[in-house]
Amino acid sequence: VNMKKGEWVLIFIALVLRVLLFVFDFNETFGYRKEIVTPNTDFKRLVEGLFLVKLNLNPYAGDAFHQPPLLLALFYPIQSNPIIIRSIFVLVDLAIAFLLSDITKRWQQRNAKNLSTPEQKDRLSTLSRSNLSELVMFVYLFNPFTIFTCVAMSTVVFNNLAIVLAIFFCFRGNQTLMTFFVAAATYLTLYPFVLIFPLSNLLQKRNLFSNILFTCIWMAGLIGVSYQMFQDWNFLMESYGFNLMVSDLSPNIGIFWYFFTEVFKNYRNFYLFAYQYHAFMYAIPLYLRLRHHPMFLLWVNLAIMAAFKSYPSIGDIALQIAFVPLTFDKIRGNKYVFLVGIVSIFAMVLAPIFWLMWIYQGTGNANFYYAINLVTTVAQILFITDSLAVVLKDDYFSKKKQRTQVDGKKNQ
Repeated sequence: VNMKKGEWVLIFIALVLRVLLFVFDFNETFGYRKEIVTPNTDFKRLVEGLFLVKLNLNPYAGDAFHQPPLLLALFYPIQSNPIIIRSIFVLVDLAIAFLLSDITKRWQQRNAKNLSTPEQKDRLSTLSRSNLSELVMFVYLFNPFTIFTCVAMSTVVFNNLAIVLAIFFCFRGNQTLMTFFVAAATYLTLYPFVLIFPLSNLLQKRNLFSNILFTCIWMAGLIGVSYQMFQDWNFLMESYGFNLMVSDLSPNIGIFWYFFTEVFKNYRNFYLFAYQYHAFMYAIPLYLRLRHHPMFLLWVNLAIMAAFKSYPSIGDIALQIAFVPLTFDKIRGNKYVFLVGIVSIFAMVLAPIFWLMWIYQGTGNANFYYAINLVTTVAQILFITDSLAVVLKDDYFSKKKQRTQVDGKKNQ
C-alpha cells in the first residue's frame, strides 16, 4: 500500500491514542458498555470460553460462549499474555485503516477511467484535491465508535477486518480471496453474506452465481475445520442459531432485545422472522436497482446490516461511517445529514445516562434505554432512505435528460 506522509501521521497518532487508553485501563470501562460489546462479541466471554477449553470442557455446553470456534484457536496460544492480546486489537484497527486507504485510491482510479463529462471530471478532481484517502482514514481511526470498540477489545473488529479484506481483494480482482473473506466474515457474524451482491458488482468480469458458490464452499470448509476442533456440531446452534433465535435478551443498541422480552411466546417465531428478514431481504432488490452505483450499493448493505442485525454495536456503525466519504458524490444532496448527525450524538450521549438511571440509580426503567436505542436505529434508517432517495432521484433526472437529448436529435 502506497502511503502518503499525512496518512503515516494519522496512523502514528491513532496508535499512540489507543496505547494510552489501554495503559490507563479504559478497556475495563469500555468492556462493560452495552453499546460497545454484545453477547457474541464480548472478549470477556471469549476468555471464559478459553478457560473452559483449558479445562477440557466444551465451551458450547453452557450459555457463556457464543462465538465461532476458530476465534478460540486464534487466542488460545496467547491467552495468558494481555500485552500481545491488546496489541492484536490495535494492529487489526490500524490494518483496517491501511486497507481503507488502498481501497479509496483504487476506487478513485477506477472512477477516473469511467468519467466522460466535464462535470464528472470536475467532481473527481475535487475529491482528489481533498485527499480522500486521508479523509477516509481519519474518519475511521478517530471516530469515537472505532476507538471505543478497539479499546473494549470487541471481537467485531475481526468481522470488520474480514469485510475490508474482502473489499480490498475485490478491487485487486482476486475472486478466490474475496470470496474467502466474505465467507470468513459470514463465519464470524452470519450477516455479511449479503455483501456478496455488491462485491460481485464491484468485481469486474465475474458472475454472481460463481461468487456465491465459492463463498459457500469456503464457508463449508471453515465450518468443517471448526467441527474438527470439538468433534461436535453444537457450535452451530450456539453461534449462528444464537444470532438468529435471539436467545440472549441482554440490552444493546438494537431493536430486538426489549421487544422479545415482551412478546407472547406463541408469536415469537413469527416476529423473529419479521425482524430478521430485514437484514437479508433488501440485498437482491438493491443489487438489481443499484448495479450502476457499486460503491453506494456496498455502503447501503453495510448500513442496513448495522441497523437490523440482532446484536448490533457501535463497531458495526463505525465501519459503515468510514465508507460514507466514498459515496459523497452520490449523496451530497442528502437533506437530513445535519439532523441525523445531531440525533446520533444526542442518542450516544444519553444512552449511558439512561443506563445509569435504570440499572444503578433505579430512577428510570428499561423504556428509557430502549427509547434511545429506537432513536439510534431510526436515525440510521432515515439516513439510508434519504440517501437512496437522492440517488434514485438523480438517476431519474439523468435518464430524463438523456431522453430529452435523444428526442432533440431526432427532431433535428
